[in-house]
Amino acid sequence: MIRYQFTIDPEDHVGARRLSLRPTRKVRWLLGVVGMLVLGLLAADFVRGAKAGHARPLLPMLLGGGVFLLAWYYVLLPRQIRRIYRTDDTAPPEPVLGEISVAGVAVSTAGMKGALTWDRVERWKHDARLIVLFADDGAHTIIPRRGFAADAEHAAALALLREHLGAPAN
Repeated sequence: MIRYQFTIDPEDHVGARRLSLRPTRKVRWLLGVVGMLVLGLLAADFVRGAKAGHARPLLPMLLGGGVFLLAWYYVLLPRQIRRIYRTDDTAPPEPVLGEISVAGVAVSTAGMKGALTWDRVERWKHDARLIVLFADDGAHTIIPRRGFAADAEHAAALALLREHLGAPAN
C-alpha cells in the first residue's frame, strides 16, 4: 500500500488536461513526419506560385491555423482551466489523502471518499509531474508527484500501476 497526500491546485488540472489531450508517442511521431512532408510540399508550391506570379494562399492559412492551435494549447486552454478551477479565496483547498494498493486507488477529502478498482480504469498516463487515471465513466483521478513522501514511493506507485494496468497510454 502506497500512501499519498497533497492539496490540489489549478496547475494540476492544467497538467491533467494536457495529458488527456496528448496523443501517444507513435501518433505524435507520425503526425510530425506527415506534417513536415505536407509543409515542405506546400512551401515548394508557394515558392513556385510566387515565381510564376500568382499567389498560393493555402500555406499562409495553414500556418495561421497552426499558430492558433499552438496558442490555444499553451495559452487559452490553461487560462480556461485555471479560471474553472480557481479556488474560493475564503475557503482554503482541502487536502487530498489517498492510497494505491493491490485493490485499486482510494481517495478521500474532508467531504468525500471514493475508491477506483483496477477494472474500472480504462487507461492511465503520467509525466514528470502527474499521474492521471481515466475511469470508465469519464472521470479522472489526478495524483501529483509531490503527493508522495519520497521518490521511491512514486516509483513504487508507477510499478504498481504498470503491474495492474499495463503500460501507460503516453
